[in-house]
Amino acid sequence: PRGLVNGSNTCFMNATLQVLMGCPPFVHMFRAFRNLPTRPVGCSSTPIFDSLVQFVNSFQNGQRIRNQGPRSKKTAYVDINVGQPFSPAPLLSVAQGILGLHIGVQHDAEEFLS
Repeated sequence: PRGLVNGSNTCFMNATLQVLMGCPPFVHMFRAFRNLPTRPVGCSSTPIFDSLVQFVNSFQNGQRIRNQGPRSKKTAYVDINVGQPFSPAPLLSVAQGILGLHIGVQHDAEEFLS
C-alpha cells in the first residue's frame, strides 16, 4: 500500500487521511469527481474539496491481485494500491490557509477531521 511522507509534524493529518482512505463511501465520492477540471487554489471556491479530490485520486493506481484461499473454490480479486510514499503537501497548504494550521507544530487528528 502507498504511504504518506510525514514531514514537519504532519502525522495528525496523515493518520486522519489514511483512515478516510479505508472508508469506501468517502473514496467513491471523491473519485466520482476525478474528471473535474483542476482550478488554481486561489481561484477555487472549494479549495479543501478540490485538494481532497486530488489527494484521493493519487491513490488510484491500483493493481488487481488474485486472492484464493486454500479451501475456497472461488477466486476473488482485490485492488491493492502500490507505489512510492508521497506527500499530501497540496492539501496541507490549503489546510494551513483555511484552518490556521502551523507547519512544525503538533496538532490533534480529531481537530483536523472536524
